[in-house]
Amino acid sequence: MGPLEDALEFFEEGYGCSQAVLGAYAPTLGLGFDQAIRLTAPFAAPLCPDLCGALSGALMVLGLALGTPDCVTGQARAALSAAVDELNERFRLSNGSLLCADIVGVDLSTPEGMQRAKNEGLIATRCVKAVREACQILDLLLARRRADTNAGVIREDR
Repeated sequence: MGPLEDALEFFEEGYGCSQAVLGAYAPTLGLGFDQAIRLTAPFAAPLCPDLCGALSGALMVLGLALGTPDCVTGQARAALSAAVDELNERFRLSNGSLLCADIVGVDLSTPEGMQRAKNEGLIATRCVKAVREACQILDLLLARRRADTNAGVIREDR
C-alpha cells in the first residue's frame, strides 16, 4: 500500500484527518508513526475546528519533505512557500475551502455539529474526500521533487 491507502485506512480506524495524513507519510520522512499521531492530535476536529485537518497534516508533510534547516533564509523559505501555495490552491479548488466547517458543512467543534455530521454521513464523504485529495496533491508535489532530484536539477532551496 502507498501513503494514500494508508491514510484512508488510518482515518477509517478512527484517527483524525491530520493524523491519518501525516501518519501515512511519516515513516518515509524520518518521523515515527507514534510521534506523528501525537504531533497532529491537536489539529483534529473537534479540537481545531478552523483549518482542515487533512490540509494541516499535508502541510506538516511538506515541512518534513521540503523544509531545510536553513528555512529561515529567503531562498529556502521561498521554495517551501511555493510548494505550500500550490498545495493550498489545489486543495481549495478541490474542496471549495481550506476551512473544516466550510468543507464539512457543519462546525465539528460543537456536539450538535458533530452529531449532524455523523447522522448525515458528512465525515464519511467530505472528510474522506479531503484526506484523499490532500494525499493526491502531496504525491504530485513529492513526485515532482523526486523527478527534479533524479534529473539532477539543482535547486536553490537545498
